[in-house]
Amino acid sequence: MALAPNETSEILRRWSDDLIDHGKLLEAVPILLTLQCFHEVIQLLHQGHQYHLAFLFFEAANELKLLPSLDDTIAADQPQRLTVTKELLPMQSLYHSIHLDYGQYLFELGLTNAAQALWKRVGHGGNSGAAMAASSASGSGSGSDVQSM
Repeated sequence: MALAPNETSEILRRWSDDLIDHGKLLEAVPILLTLQCFHEVIQLLHQGHQYHLAFLFFEAANELKLLPSLDDTIAADQPQRLTVTKELLPMQSLYHSIHLDYGQYLFELGLTNAAQALWKRVGHGGNSGAAMAASSASGSGSGSDVQSM
């Protein structure tokens, strides 16, 4: 006897929620991919400091029109929460954070031109590299600090 599709989805959803609640973000990604929860996958990759994967998956999903428009708010049929305690970020905020953090990742690899191109895309060109370098040098730089720039 097989489960109905909606029951299977509910079980997978609860499993992913449990993994997320226990800090196993990256283990929840394949489950959420199975459920076609692309917005949540991107957020989990970003929260798991997998900036390169978050950026690449975001670009691919956006190109294939699997994500809501950056101008849209979260659709009513999408869950408003990633877990009981963590909210699903609006797509525009997630887009901005991913570009800044991936830019920081590229900058730390010495790919300054690529980092500045990403920062320009979200309106943080020019002095961003110097500010990010100063932030990193002072030891206070992290992905969350980059978001506030």
